[in-house]
Amino acid sequence: AFYDRIVPLFRQAASDQAAALLEAAVGGDAQALQHWAHTLKGSLLTVGASATAERAEEIERAARERRLDGLSARVERLVAETAIVVAHLTPANRG
Repeated sequence: AFYDRIVPLFRQAASDQAAALLEAAVGGDAQALQHWAHTLKGSLLTVGASATAERAEEIERAARERRLDGLSARVERLVAETAIVVAHLTPANRG
């Protein structure tokens, strides 16, 4: 029952957070990058996607340190990985 309640919430939140993160990367907004990477990291950890959450943490750290060179490509990879996590988390796929 918990899984069935949390997955739809995660799917929507993670998709929204990934979109906001990508927008921040395109705009070069370090503060927004840090915020959305941190938020997405927490969502990913909630569903056990720790490897993808680690990538979000790396982006969060880079944004905090204002190391933005090459960050857009890393954000794009994180957004793609997040989409894969979202796609695989459905009630039919619970293990």
